[in-house]
Amino acid sequence: MSIAPSLHFFLTWSTILLGATSHTEAKSTAVSRTVPLHYPALYPESIVWDDGLGHFISGSLARGSLFSITENGTVDEFIRDADYSGIAATVGVTIDAPRRRILTVINNVFDHPSSFHGLAAYDLDTKARLLLAKFDKHGCPNDVTVDPNSGFAYVTDSARNLIFQISPSGDPQIFTENPLLNSQPIVAVDPPAVRSGLNGITFTEDYLLVVQSNSGKLFKGPLEFCIYCKRSSSGQILQLNISCLKGPKRHCNDRACSFSGSFYGGREGNGRFARR
Repeated sequence: MSIAPSLHFFLTWSTILLGATSHTEAKSTAVSRTVPLHYPALYPESIVWDDGLGHFISGSLARGSLFSITENGTVDEFIRDADYSGIAATVGVTIDAPRRRILTVINNVFDHPSSFHGLAAYDLDTKARLLLAKFDKHGCPNDVTVDPNSGFAYVTDSARNLIFQISPSGDPQIFTENPLLNSQPIVAVDPPAVRSGLNGITFTEDYLLVVQSNSGKLFKGPLEFCIYCKRSSSGQILQLNISCLKGPKRHCNDRACSFSGSFYGGREGNGRFARR
């Protein structure tokens, strides 16, 4: 395993200066600071800031643990899990602030026989593991986001263009398998990028925003229902199943959802994965 002598990590703050009168335009000043990190084979894939602890937390492609990073560049192993650290990668990370949890995607990038794909969540203050959800051995789980209202987590699969949903108790299921996500023209040229489908994901209001790396597209999808499709061996859609999420502030109006061209429709016309 190679050694990374130094990784440069950029922190940017923006200060908005507002004028005293309505005729004065707001001005934005950005101040950048570079923090050099010296840690062997860290290779951070994703990074978040925790206000409660006052430091960054990063995953590691090479080491498979979670690491704390202070503003002066001090790096320490924050959470090491004996079930996968050292034999898998910790890729996407996110913080569930209302529940004081940190979640990380586990990717068996080294194909280790004792490792697995999955999602783990830990208490930020005690570091105790709260859940460990294991996925099937296929695919390439990548990034994660969480619905702060319900506590459901959503994980992208870059190889199969799927989104997994994981309940607060750790039960995983496929949230959506949509032909639209597999029908986009690929614009990426670099071979690894060509193979990378759904990547970054974030929760906003009642929607998921998902980036697809190889097509360069951004998709927007609702949380009111999830869609499962059953296909024949030739790829023809045989059956669509719609199921409503059970959780706080979630409602389904039972409108008929239909498949038309490359879109799933429903929820007053905006309950679909649509081009943006």
